[in-house]
Parts: sequence; structure tokens; C-alpha cells
Amino acid sequence: MTSDDLLKDNGGEGHLEAVYDELRRRAHDAMRKLPPGQTIQPTALVHEAFANLVTRESGPWQDESHFLAVATLAIKAAIVDRIRAKKRIKRGGERQRVPFEEDIPIQMPSVPDETVLKVDELLEQLRAEDARSADVVVYRFFMGMTDKQCAEVLGISERTVRREWTFARTWLASRLGPRTSIDP
Repeated sequence: MTSDDLLKDNGGEGHLEAVYDELRRRAHDAMRKLPPGQTIQPTALVHEAFANLVTRESGPWQDESHFLAVATLAIKAAIVDRIRAKKRIKRGGERQRVPFEEDIPIQMPSVPDETVLKVDELLEQLRAEDARSADVVVYRFFMGMTDKQCAEVLGISERTVRREWTFARTWLASRLGPRTSIDP
């Protein structure tokens, strides 16, 4: 499956729309974990990730689930890039942002931007030690997926996901410090 296959909607009527809806749902779940005041919406995040996938020609993908896994990583990268850009001095650095209009009426628990950046930096070290645990961190921490969703994407049991998540949280906590939580 290539980007042309997705763009031409070769999967049947509504296939591209279904893939788009799934990516938007994943982006929305990931955005819920971020602090309020983000300046990007899930739809724009999906567009940015999809544009990066299509222009980089990161395919061919084995199947739709492989594409969704790669797209999930592209969404995670877009989130981290946005946080880095927001932290730059030229963008206002540490100034407090005040939202003009809230799209989500209920405030979800969130993780500070600094923790998101630290976890992203540590992710490659974790990947070198235990690649599957690193994948679980991407899906659980960055994308807000449940154990069941992670198990489906990774093709492993929910019990294995829980074990990998426990290991990854312990591993990250030992490097982030005792006062830093990666749980929402």
C-alpha cells in the first residue's frame, strides 16, 4: 500500500475517509493528554502528519494497520515538534498562554510540556534496551491508547502491554526523577 493507494481511495468507497477518521481520533486522544492552551487542533495535526508521510514517501506500507502505526508515530513527532517550537524564545518561550476559546469543556488531567520533551528524549535510549516497551510508551503516553488498543496495534496480549508499560514507567521514572509522573 502506497500513499497513492490511499489518495486514490483504492480500498473501496469511503476507505480514505475511514482511515482519516481513525487518524483524527488518535490525534484527538493524544491531544487530551497535553496541557490546555495548545494552538493546534487534532484535524491540523492529522493533516501535518499525513502531509509528512506523503511527501517523504515513507511507504510502501504492508497494510492499513502498518500505515496507521507509521501515521501514529508521525502524529507523535508533530506533537513533539510543536512543543519544541512553542518553547523557543522567539515564540514567547516560557510566557503563559491564555486560551481565548476552549473546544473541550472538561479539563482532562495533563502532563507538563517539559515532561513530554524529556520522555521523547529518553525514548530512543529505551528503544535500544527494549523496543516493544518503547512502542508501548508511544501508544500509551503520547497517543493515550488503552491497553486493549495497544495490544491490537502491536499484535500482543493486553497482559503483555501492561507488563511492558509497567517496565517502561519504572525505567522512565528512574531517569526523570521521583517527582515526575507520566500518568495523566
